[in-house]
Amino acid sequence: MGGVMCSPDFVSSSLNERWSQKMMSRMITRLHGSPSNSTDIQHIHIPRVLFVRETVAVTQLRDCQGRALAAIWSTLQTQGEASSEHAYVRYHSVDETEMDVEVGLPVDDTIIGDDTVSVGSLHKGPALTHLHFGSHQRLGGAYAALAEGDSAGLVPVGAPWETYQWFKLDSTPNPTDWPAQETWRTMLVQPLAPDNQSHG
Repeated sequence: MGGVMCSPDFVSSSLNERWSQKMMSRMITRLHGSPSNSTDIQHIHIPRVLFVRETVAVTQLRDCQGRALAAIWSTLQTQGEASSEHAYVRYHSVDETEMDVEVGLPVDDTIIGDDTVSVGSLHKGPALTHLHFGSHQRLGGAYAALAEGDSAGLVPVGAPWETYQWFKLDSTPNPTDWPAQETWRTMLVQPLAPDNQSHG
């Protein structure tokens, strides 16, 4: 699948630390740019997703994304279903050579998984969000803005994810149909919880 949608360099390796330096240094290793929009707290409720989660070599991220999106599309087609929701990518951990990455799509509660694609859910509750406009080469600035946002006394819980508002899996995945990167809208989402729930 051509045209990788995101870079592994801003992956969190410390899921429950409060915006640690290690987390942010990895997030912005190669991606530089200024924050593009405001950061807000929203209530997130995504009760059901189809997803593929793999541990892959960092150099294989593009192939991983392609396989995952194609598998999710195939699963929907097999069940005679479709989704108008936006795909997301979530990085659970990363080191110098490997990354644990999840590619998924919100779906209706009638959708089931199969041998390749799993069913799960995302966060229900408050989340710090930041909407980034433009190329993913400037996502570093967006992640910096997310880390500096006012979380109202709440703390991060779990890995953040990126929702690609410029991309819907309502047809066979084809990068040649994607809009110009300058028009991309990418929502960064960091789940939050009270400090006494962050390790639960």
